[in-house]
Amino acid sequence: MGEGSIFAWLWLQDLPMSDREFYQLLKQVGVILVPGNPFFPGLQEDWSHTRQCFRISLTATDAELVAAMQRLADVVQRVYAGQKHRYP
Repeated sequence: MGEGSIFAWLWLQDLPMSDREFYQLLKQVGVILVPGNPFFPGLQEDWSHTRQCFRISLTATDAELVAAMQRLADVVQRVYAGQKHRYP
């Protein structure tokens, strides 16, 4: 079991889709992250950062975290390359 924080933040700068769309793609490969937008309540101005952040739970086993991060990296590479919908 991990020591320290139970979650971390991931910022995908200039993410070419909404956090909700990205969440749906990750879900297709068995990875669940929490879209960041709900964690920025009350902002009066539009800030793209709020749609580019994700909360990652660190409470899984080390092996589960490694597998999830590998899947996450694959999806990120595909999304930034413009291959948004090529998942099994």
